[in-house]
Amino acid sequence: MPYLGQYSIKILDCLVGSVFQVVSASMVKSVPSTSHKQMVDLDASMLDLAAGRTPHGSFSELLEAAKDHQLASLLAYRCGPADSDALAYLKEAAVREMRLASFQTSLIRHLAAVGVPAWPYKGPTLRALINSPAPRESGDVDLLVQPEHIDKAYQTLLVGREPYGPGPDVRPIGLRRDAAMKDLENGHLIEIHWALAASCWRFTPERMVWDELESAGKPSNELLFSILAHHGVAHGFFRLKWLNDLVALSQSPSWSLPSTLDVADQCGARLAVDVSLVLMNQLLGFPLPSLKPSRRAIWIAELCGESIRRRMSDRHRYLQLRVIHLMLVPDKIDLIRGIIDGRRIKHLYPAEKR
Repeated sequence: MPYLGQYSIKILDCLVGSVFQVVSASMVKSVPSTSHKQMVDLDASMLDLAAGRTPHGSFSELLEAAKDHQLASLLAYRCGPADSDALAYLKEAAVREMRLASFQTSLIRHLAAVGVPAWPYKGPTLRALINSPAPRESGDVDLLVQPEHIDKAYQTLLVGREPYGPGPDVRPIGLRRDAAMKDLENGHLIEIHWALAASCWRFTPERMVWDELESAGKPSNELLFSILAHHGVAHGFFRLKWLNDLVALSQSPSWSLPSTLDVADQCGARLAVDVSLVLMNQLLGFPLPSLKPSRRAIWIAELCGESIRRRMSDRHRYLQLRVIHLMLVPDKIDLIRGIIDGRRIKHLYPAEKR
């Protein structure tokens, strides 16, 4: 019986690989009319920026491309104080980040006042955890609460705000975006997460996460790497900001690749971590002397690479994400669950389909 299970997974790998080839071919046709040389130059500059290197080109020349990847603040930092436009942008970005961090803190305090412990998840506070030299551009505020508190947290913060997307859902394989709302005063999108799962694949560090958060107040660098890798792969890494976060984290003196892989194995995020490391190696030159990624990890990395290299439309990116989520299914039972409960995939990225 175990042999049949392994054989089924091999068949699934082959089928998904075939779908990957078809999707990749269709995406080639979706490249905009920008000249090839312009795209190559912009891509090279953005990859340099994400890798922590100073890109070739002025702040004004690279600003729009950097905004696409939410790396404009980092670009302004790299261009230095000699560029007055870059310096002005950096100051504005720092003010935005401080305001967003203050808003996130106020939400956590509000929840604490009603007996709901909450922790910041990604967003402006991530800068301190990964030691990023520049303000980290964030479009929303993410909070992490334990599953038993999701409904109370949602109802508490919803007062005076507008619901956005699906409401709280505490099924075993629930939505990535469990409770979302928009603040009517400042326009910020607030997302309350109760788990770190995305799509129909499993990431199961729940007890590990809660233990670390309750004892240390923040995840270890190794666990944080798994969390960020999991999030980036779920989005196809179409923004280089997410790879840059991993690069910044890996440059911490206390970060260790062997320990990161051990933690990834423990919490079920090894495939996502392998994909992220392959991308860091292939696109950014990150050294990986001992990593031996699976064929599935390499395929997913190639799909993510397409997302980064090409300016795809929302329709093509949504199709690509569905293939990535299929390739991330750890076993055929989860695949069946995902097919039966297809609404979850449909609701993952509501903003991109409108």
